[in-house]
Amino acid sequence: MEKHIALKKAQRRYAKSIIDGLDPSELAGKSAGIVCSIFNSREFKTAENIFAYSAIRGEPELYALFSAAVALGRHVFLPVCEETGEMFFCDVTAAIEGSNESCLNRGFPVPDMSSPEYVAEFTGKFRSRELFSGKGFNSGAYGTREPDASVFPRAENIPERSVLLCPGLAFDSGGNRLGRGKGFFDKYLSEHRSHFESVCGVCFSELVLPSVAVLPHDAKMDQIFMS
Repeated sequence: MEKHIALKKAQRRYAKSIIDGLDPSELAGKSAGIVCSIFNSREFKTAENIFAYSAIRGEPELYALFSAAVALGRHVFLPVCEETGEMFFCDVTAAIEGSNESCLNRGFPVPDMSSPEYVAEFTGKFRSRELFSGKGFNSGAYGTREPDASVFPRAENIPERSVLLCPGLAFDSGGNRLGRGKGFFDKYLSEHRSHFESVCGVCFSELVLPSVAVLPHDAKMDQIFMS
C-alpha cells in the first residue's frame, strides 16, 4: 500500500510537469478534437444528461460540448466539492450558451460541431472559467468554477440516460485514472456509478501514461476521450 501511495505521488508530479510543458496555443485545438469525438460518440448521442466538470489548467475545455448539448435539449450538470470531501452536482443548463433562455438574453452562438476549426475558435474565445464567472458561480476546489446550489437546482437523484465525463491528472489505456489526491470523483462514483450509462475519462493525449498506480477505491473509466 505505501509503495503504491508513493508511486501515485511521483506520477502526480510527473503529470504536473507534463501539464507545465503543454503549449497554451495548441490547447483550444486539442480540446476541440476531444469535444468533437465526444459529440459523435454513442455515449453522447444516447445521453439526455451530461455530468461533467469546469476545466482548470491541464484539462480539456468542454464548454462547446455543453453549448451543443443544451441546444439539443440535453441537461448539463457541474460538480460542487465540499470541505468534507463530498461532492454533488447542480443542473447549470440555464447558464449555458445554447439554451433558449441564455440565447435570448445574451445572443451567443452555438458552435458548429461539424467543424473542429470552428469548435477550436469557440473554445479559445469562450473559455469556461470566464463564462462561469457571473452570478451563480463561485471559486471552488483547485480554482474551479462551481455552481451555487442556492441558484442552480441540486441533482438529488441521477436521472436516467446520464453519462459522466471525468477529469484527471492522467490516465492509462486500461481506463485507470490518476486524480489530484482529494478523491472527490472516486468517492462520488463509489456511491453513484451504477446510475450512469457510462463513465468516461477526458484528457490530453500527453497525459495517457503506460500505466498509473491504483488503489482499491480508485474508480476505473469505461473509456477515455483524448486528443
